[in-house]
Amino acid sequence: MSAGTTTAIRLLPLTAMVAIAWQFASPARADDAATCAAVDKMVLGNNETAPYVVDEITRAEVATYDCAARTAAFSWTVLANQVDLQDNWRDMLAANFRNGLCARPGLAAVVNAGWEISATWTTEDGQTYSTVATCP
Repeated sequence: MSAGTTTAIRLLPLTAMVAIAWQFASPARADDAATCAAVDKMVLGNNETAPYVVDEITRAEVATYDCAARTAAFSWTVLANQVDLQDNWRDMLAANFRNGLCARPGLAAVVNAGWEISATWTTEDGQTYSTVATCP
């Protein structure tokens, strides 16, 4: 296994962490105030210890949200340069983020209710990649 493959595989648990946190969010058709309260709790819980080390090459940063706009944004710093990552690192992270959220009915319902849940990863050399979750 190449160094790039190993690095890309280590990045996969990142979105699982967000998905676990989102399990407490209310379903899409629930009251917006209740959904916002769940998002508030999840983001504030994340931010109590942010930034924090997720694994040997990843640091979670402060998350943000806006209930009126129905958005939440998560970000991570990848403690490696882009050249050290597998060529398809962006595709792998986007797919893992989307699949982690959409596999859980409550999370998919929040996304399908119009909440924009985004993720951004920034490498040490400043390369940034962002994605927004969409669920079928």
